[in-house]
Amino acid sequence: VLADKLAADGARLVVADVHEAALAAVAARTGARIVPPAAIFDVEAEVFAPCALGGALTHETARRLKGRIVAGGANNQLTSPEVGRALFDRGVVYAPDFVINGGGIINIAGEIRALELGQALDAVWVEMKLARMIETLDEILDRSLRESRPTHEIAIEIAHARIAAASPRD
Repeated sequence: VLADKLAADGARLVVADVHEAALAAVAARTGARIVPPAAIFDVEAEVFAPCALGGALTHETARRLKGRIVAGGANNQLTSPEVGRALFDRGVVYAPDFVINGGGIINIAGEIRALELGQALDAVWVEMKLARMIETLDEILDRSLRESRPTHEIAIEIAHARIAAASPRD
């Protein structure tokens, strides 16, 4: 889906996947260039979007990565917090997966809410929640620049603070 949307917006894509049939289908639809999975980290790119298995960003792949932005749909992209620090030290902007993947959860929550209320999906409610998610990402990126700290550290702090604020007090 991401590849289709990017291609529709005119992006030139380079893709890799271990599932060759799915990869060929994406390339046929989008005009993407295919590279072997092990070579994807060496591709000159503006954005690197890991969208399948987690753990794609290791110390080795962080050193090899040519993209200046990491923003993908895979869960648990960083193998350790130190990898996030290594990306930051190289000037790579990492959009924490557990923040940017919130859109799917927000949509599911909207669907459940609609079912519980016996109504149609409230697109305004979903859009408001998505806007808040984007505001959170903006806050993370702004603080990262202002505080000279990796984005994943700031995102975790914000998550802990929000959980604490929502938790019942003794």
